[in-house]
Amino acid sequence: NNKKKKFYKYIIFIILFCIYFALHCYNMTLFNNNVYPEQTSSFIVEFYYIYRTFINPLILLLLLYYIKMDKEYLIKIIKIFSLIISIVIIVSNIFHFGYQTYGEGFCKLSIFDWFTFENVTRNSYYMLTSRGLFSSGNQLSSIMFMLLPIILYSVYKHRKKSDYIALIFHILAMYILGTKVSTLGVVAILIAFFLMYVLFIILNKIHLLNVKLKDIKLILLISVCAFILFFFSPRSNELFGEYNLDTSSIANIEATFEEETEGGEKKNKFLKAWKPIQKLDCYNMDQKNEKKFITFFNKYKDFMGVSEFIIKAYVVEEHPEFWCDYLQNYKTNDYRILKTGILRNIYNENNNNLDKYLGMGYNLNFIYTESDYSYQFYNYGLLGILVLIGPYFLIIAYIVFMILKSYKKKLNFENLLLLMAPALALCVAYYSGHVLERTLPLLMLATVCGINLINITEGKNE
Repeated sequence: NNKKKKFYKYIIFIILFCIYFALHCYNMTLFNNNVYPEQTSSFIVEFYYIYRTFINPLILLLLLYYIKMDKEYLIKIIKIFSLIISIVIIVSNIFHFGYQTYGEGFCKLSIFDWFTFENVTRNSYYMLTSRGLFSSGNQLSSIMFMLLPIILYSVYKHRKKSDYIALIFHILAMYILGTKVSTLGVVAILIAFFLMYVLFIILNKIHLLNVKLKDIKLILLISVCAFILFFFSPRSNELFGEYNLDTSSIANIEATFEEETEGGEKKNKFLKAWKPIQKLDCYNMDQKNEKKFITFFNKYKDFMGVSEFIIKAYVVEEHPEFWCDYLQNYKTNDYRILKTGILRNIYNENNNNLDKYLGMGYNLNFIYTESDYSYQFYNYGLLGILVLIGPYFLIIAYIVFMILKSYKKKLNFENLLLLMAPALALCVAYYSGHVLERTLPLLMLATVCGINLINITEGKNE
């Protein structure tokens, strides 16, 4: 009877998922294809994608928990997994056979060039980055980010040579990746580690000056080196560097032409054409002004820093109002902002109240916006977020409850260090992407949630 009761909640979840999916598919059939012709209503494709991306990781999480997989064994697997990824990234960067994190070409420079690199443009640091032989630098960043607290836990608890090596390689690989998540993630997690450590020293009423540093002295040394290296890392060139040409701001788009030859002829032509465009009332253009804007856009699109694949996904001839508004008002040419803005525009133009709760579907076939939560909202709706992503929040809430319930025994540094992994992953998804929309990062999230569940229920007969 007790075993049956355990699985009632999962039967309820299955029923809720089936109801949601049926309503979700029905709502897909209501989509107005005049708004976005690429949308289809293939229920098989929709189910396969949702099952592969969202349901499989949840199944993995439950399997890890109910077969009572050994926590330390799982952490060892994560350490090996981290080492493999890190070594591939570092070696391929040194010998120039790894792909640049941004783009498809091979990395032109290596970690040894960080200390002598000179900026040319805002994005010239791309040459220093590398994603190894892997297909997505952003996915790797989210994975490495959520695994770093687990590596730190292993180092702190076991203090083996292999743990220190794994930590050093992990940090180097995150810097080489060069994304904001991977680079700033190293600094943020290391700072959080030491703040938590000091907090627990204070809570345990141990005077800081009397604390023996043998438990963390090597972690402290590695962290100090990591903080110093941060200022030479690829992303630091974008954050703190001085460069000759900034082409990232649409508001200053004319800067793109500063180095043009022919006596500034191209720059002057652009500025002359741009002035009347700035004065257009984008959402009240007559046919003549629409044609004028489309002509301007197609003539100068190569100079406006907007990728061709985004333009092809949302062509200017069909959506001149959106592109006019974007060029006039968005201050930074951030692809996440642009792609999310397009998706929001599709959502608004579709004008279906059910989209808010059920979503327009993966079969909308719009490019990934690299902005989690908002992307899930538009594709799966509020109910979809609750059903597909909500379980991870419930698990974290349950773990926090269990810690507070037995705070004298379970409110400790090690448990909170483990909890950092899934908690930070769900937080960073709000500011970035590639955590809640790709199978491998979600499998990693499921694994670290499983480790936390196993850890917090050790010795409990469930």
